[in-house]
Amino acid sequence: MRPSLRRKQGNTVKGICLVAAEIRELANRTSTSTHGNWKKLIHISAGKIREAVGVMREEVTMVEEGVFVYAGCRTGTQKRSSIERIFHEI
Repeated sequence: MRPSLRRKQGNTVKGICLVAAEIRELANRTSTSTHGNWKKLIHISAGKIREAVGVMREEVTMVEEGVFVYAGCRTGTQKRSSIERIFHEI
């Protein structure tokens, strides 16, 4: 093989190795950056979900208290109606 051809092949191989190294470095940086972003987004989302669950628990408590009050009013109304009927019949 001629020396000039070997030199060209050597330069081509060096060029390919440099490109491969650059691609590998870019892939590593992208992976690290993406991982950090996903981790941050998951952390933020988890916090918002916890907050929403807390609000929903408060709402459930308020609804339960409302049902209890309504049931008490209804029972009281029924009692009043029964007493009014008795007085009306007398």
